Amino acid sequence: MKAIRVTFCEIYLEPGASYSFSSALFRELDKRLSCKMLPSEALLAKYPKVTTLEFTLSASAKLKTVAFRKGDLIKKGTIAEYLMTLPYSPVDTNRNRRAASGLRHLVLGINRFFSGFGMKLPNEWDAAEIVAIFKGNTEKYLYDMD
Repeated sequence: MKAIRVTFCEIYLEPGASYSFSSALFRELDKRLSCKMLPSEALLAKYPKVTTLEFTLSASAKLKTVAFRKGDLIKKGTIAEYLMTLPYSPVDTNRNRRAASGLRHLVLGINRFFSGFGMKLPNEWDAAEIVAIFKGNTEKYLYDMD
């Protein structure tokens, strides 16, 4: 059985609610998930030909927990797209702290998504380690918005 590739991108739909995650962060997350992520029977039952799961991130100040909305299957059913909306706090003006909170929501949301399909996350996907690495490399993992 071939490993599933996991990718991330961003499209923010709610004005003012956005995180400035860099492509370096998404490459790191892709690498940690795609290295050993095997599809479960539940995932294959829903998407028999899937080779890639694509998560498009958005943010909303109206949410308290991560919300998923299924999109379309593309490329002849090999890519399953999901819109993943992260909670956003407009009252927290510290950009780095707000982004770290967004990353925690993202990591926990991914954990919940894959456990819902009965899939075990690889050892490389350690939530605490990912957040710690992010906090130590904020300049690398966030776009400079100034």
